[in-house]
Amino acid sequence: MNATMLNTAGGLIGITHSYLGEKWILMPMYAQYKLPVLRGSDRATKNVMRFAWHLTSVAWWGLGAILFVIASPAPNPLACILRVIAITFAIHAVVTAASSRFRHYAWIVFGAIAVLAWLGIASPKAEAGSNFVAAAHRCKEGHKTYDQWHSKLVIPFESPISSKTWAERYLKVSVGSSPAEVVQQLGEPDYVEAAATKENNPARYLGCSWQYNVKLLDDNVNYRDNGWIGLFFGPDGRLQDKDAVNIAGIPNRPLPQSTK
Repeated sequence: MNATMLNTAGGLIGITHSYLGEKWILMPMYAQYKLPVLRGSDRATKNVMRFAWHLTSVAWWGLGAILFVIASPAPNPLACILRVIAITFAIHAVVTAASSRFRHYAWIVFGAIAVLAWLGIASPKAEAGSNFVAAAHRCKEGHKTYDQWHSKLVIPFESPISSKTWAERYLKVSVGSSPAEVVQQLGEPDYVEAAATKENNPARYLGCSWQYNVKLLDDNVNYRDNGWIGLFFGPDGRLQDKDAVNIAGIPNRPLPQSTK
C-alpha cells in the first residue's frame, strides 16, 4: 500500500468534489430554483448547503490523511490518527461557524469532537498503543515476516549451511547480545515476529522473536524432526533467550507435544 498515493487520491477526490459540486450543482441550483427561506432570506439556506457540501470534501481529506498514516511507518500512528481527526473536526467547526455566523450549532459539536480527539492523544491507552505499534515496527523493519518467508517455502527444506556450522555459530551468541551482534554470527533470520500480551486493551509489546530454519520436513514448527534456532529479544532490544532444536552438538530443550 503506497502511502503517498493514498494521500494524493484522498486530496484529489476532495478537490474534485468541491470544484465540480460548486460549478455544476450548487451554483445552477441557486440560480434556477427557489430555495426554502431560513431566518427571513434564502441566504442562510445557501450557506448551509454550501458548507455541508464542502465539509464532505474536508472529511475525505481527513480520511486520506488517516490512510496515509496507516500506510506509512509513523512512529506513533494512533496519536497521529487522533491528531488528524482533531484537525479535521476543528476545520469543520471553523467552516460551520464562519458560514452560518455561529447560527448553526453544529460547530459546537464539531469543536467538542476536535477537543476530545486532541485530548485523547495524551491518554495512556493511546500512548501505550502507539508504543506497541512503534516497537512492533522496529522489530520487523528490514526483516521478512512469517508470511513472506512461508510463501516461498518448499518442503522438505535443508539449509546449505551444515548443522555443525550452525552449532558453532549458535554457541558464540550470548544472552544480552544486540541484533547486530547476532546477525554477525548467524546472519539474517528467516523471519521475525513481534510478541505481545494477549490482552488488547491495549496490547503490550513483549519482544521480538527471530527464527532460523536448518531442516524442515514439515511446516509445523513443532514437528518432531524439524531443526531450527529460535531467538527472543526483549523490549530493550537485547537478546533475552535462545533455543535450538535438533541441531547436532546442541542439547534439545523439551518440546511441546507434537501434533504429528
